[in-house]
Amino acid sequence: MKTNTLIEIIENLSDPEQTGKVESTLQEELRNTELSIVDRAIIDAYLLQQDGKNEGAIKKWRSIANITEGIENEIAAYAWFSIASLLTQDDQIEEALLAYDKSLSLKLDYAVAYNARGATKSLIGQLEAAIADYDEALGLNPEYADAYYNRGWAKNELKQYEPAIADYDEAIRLKPDHADAYYNRGIAKGELKQYEAAIADYDEAISLNPEYTDAYYNRGGAKNEIYHQEAALLDHDEAIRLKPDFAEAYTNRGIAKYKLGQFEAAITDFDEAIRLKQDDAAAYSNRGYVKSMLYQLEDAIADCNEAIRLDPDLVSAYNSRGIAKNMLGQREEAIADYEEAIRLDPEYHFGYANRAYVKNQLGQHESAITDYDEAIRLKPDYPFAYTHRGIAKEKLGRREEAIIDYEMAITHFDELIRINPNSASAYHSRGYVKDDLGQYEAAIADYDEAIQLQPSVANYHNRGVTKRKLGQYEAAIADYDKSLQLKSDAVTYNARGYAKRMLGQYESAIADYDEAIRLKSDYVSAYNNRGYAKEKLGQLKEAAADYEKATINSNELIERESGNSTTYNNRGYAKEKLGQPESAIADYNEAIRLKPDDATPHSNRGRAKNALGQHESAVADCDEAIRLRPDFAVAYKNRGEVKMNLGYTDKAKLDFQKALELLKQVRNEPLKAEVEQLLQELEDPE
Repeated sequence: MKTNTLIEIIENLSDPEQTGKVESTLQEELRNTELSIVDRAIIDAYLLQQDGKNEGAIKKWRSIANITEGIENEIAAYAWFSIASLLTQDDQIEEALLAYDKSLSLKLDYAVAYNARGATKSLIGQLEAAIADYDEALGLNPEYADAYYNRGWAKNELKQYEPAIADYDEAIRLKPDHADAYYNRGIAKGELKQYEAAIADYDEAISLNPEYTDAYYNRGGAKNEIYHQEAALLDHDEAIRLKPDFAEAYTNRGIAKYKLGQFEAAITDFDEAIRLKQDDAAAYSNRGYVKSMLYQLEDAIADCNEAIRLDPDLVSAYNSRGIAKNMLGQREEAIADYEEAIRLDPEYHFGYANRAYVKNQLGQHESAITDYDEAIRLKPDYPFAYTHRGIAKEKLGRREEAIIDYEMAITHFDELIRINPNSASAYHSRGYVKDDLGQYEAAIADYDEAIQLQPSVANYHNRGVTKRKLGQYEAAIADYDKSLQLKSDAVTYNARGYAKRMLGQYESAIADYDEAIRLKSDYVSAYNNRGYAKEKLGQLKEAAADYEKATINSNELIERESGNSTTYNNRGYAKEKLGQPESAIADYNEAIRLKPDDATPHSNRGRAKNALGQHESAVADCDEAIRLRPDFAVAYKNRGEVKMNLGYTDKAKLDFQKALELLKQVRNEPLKAEVEQLLQELEDPE
């Protein structure tokens, strides 16, 4: 047998597609009666190898190497190469590397051996050394497709995604049917957030190999990222069909389902993922997140704890646990979790945004804005960050800056909805922003879409809030009813009580305030509102007790959240009702300092000053309230009362009439009755 024939056999041992050709060559050579000892040994080694008898094959190749070394070094090099390949198969990596070294010492221009040694080094994480071997292989053979592919893989593992893509490009140029190269290039593009391009590569990999399970799985993941959840579900379905025990595919399918609002179905998938792979930290983390969305908060935290136990570096688990803790009112603990997520991944925009959200709740608005700035720097098209940064700025009285953020948020929500028309959260959040901009009808239309896609607590509650602002109190109450059917919540009871109060349904309103206070015993707004309703029913002693309770709770709240203008305003209102106008004015002053463009504390301070006989200053406060909010009926009513006390009857009438005109647009039956009574007093002073 000629030496080049022996070389052909050895070179093709690792290529399954060539097995038939090699077998045919060997069968032909076996008929040759003049086979040498080396020829026979090579054939024996190959047949042992084909039968899976690696130990025997290694012995044969060693004997070949020993016989040929120094005589036929090229054949000896191929023998050591084969030994190294078999040792790698048997996970004897260190011995395999020594065999590759021996092979390369005998044949310095052996490109295939450099490539194979690089692949073996990659198996044990020696990626830089592997790349050096691939470089050598490509220096010897610049058209070596597999070396480009392998070097691309190593660079991917080192997070060198752009250079990896360049290598995959070359591998595909040289070998256009290289499905794995398309697949791995898709992974690199996904890491660079080039999701559309990644999907195109997965498409090509699947067209070359329609049963490429991992390509379906990763294509589904990429579609999840660009909000194509329905298409993602189909890919994960196919991955699971091809590999029914594919735990990670169940996890990703669960993610697609919860993004579609299918929370229970998502949990079923996470359950299955955990059954198949009990140490699947990602499945626990995602299940914890979804349980938070279902208000199963203690269970959510338990899942996140397990995820962290399994993988202490899993960023998403800390984020999900932070969400659950915040929903339980454990603000500081939630911040600690978000900080750990950020420590683990300083580029994690969700961590910054969620930490900012809690800071906003704690009245730490400047610090919250700093976090939102970072979230937006990391993800400039993140509409939720713009929305809540706007809220923080508004809390600080920076209304014009807030409006710019709200408008940016709407622009990005528009794009998000264009990409994924089934995103309930995008419709809900866009509706929230439109509500804040006074675009109430448009906000309701967005909430309608959100409810159609996902009839959630927040969607019904916020649509109710917007309807209340339009004076649609019955419709608002209907929405609050639906929200409360889904979850018993203090804020919604308080809001429903307020709507009932506007309709003069004081007894029913008080029942709602009772429930709000039962659920949240320090709820200042509910105490104030209940006190007002009791006043209207003539229960003055009970009303005073509620105002006193509101004051006490405000004191505690201000100690925790000293930067919250609403708390100062609420305490001021309670003090007014308790006959403490001077102390009330001090609170209104602080509310105005914190939020200068909020019309409500200006109007309230004017009312308190009127009670003290500071009429000119009271008028100035009401003027400022009206300047800030020209449709503020309460401010006109308060200014009218001051003018009454100054004896400006005609001017007072004009203010009361303006208040009634505005109240036609926004129904407030109790306020309307008060203004009508004041007008009646002016017209009939007796």
